[in-house]
Amino acid sequence: MEALNNKPGSLQTTVLMTINAQVTKTFDYIVPINLPHIFRGSLLIPGIETTSIQEGWNTAGLSRTIFFKDGTSSQETLLTVVRPNSFSYKNDHFTSPILKRLVKRLEGEWVFTELETNQTRV
Repeated sequence: MEALNNKPGSLQTTVLMTINAQVTKTFDYIVPINLPHIFRGSLLIPGIETTSIQEGWNTAGLSRTIFFKDGTSSQETLLTVVRPNSFSYKNDHFTSPILKRLVKRLEGEWVFTELETNQTRV
């Protein structure tokens, strides 16, 4: 993992991993993944309880509410979806008193690269 500051007040993190599955299978699994399954909480960041959209999270422009285990929420919007190569999103409007002081807007992009070994670099 690599973390660096691009400009004052922003932080960028890059994580690279290789998945033992073809690119379309990997993409189709990750894009609509059940967020409570992967965001269980840590220190000041509460785990995710649920989201307002449970299925069909795969089209640019869709927005959903993220509900955290501490009763707070945020808004997530899919910005781009280019199957099976990439997707991007933003998360903002945090209602948590702590998170809204720490984060104004979070943006993420996932890029999927097919490897010759029937694996995918994410």
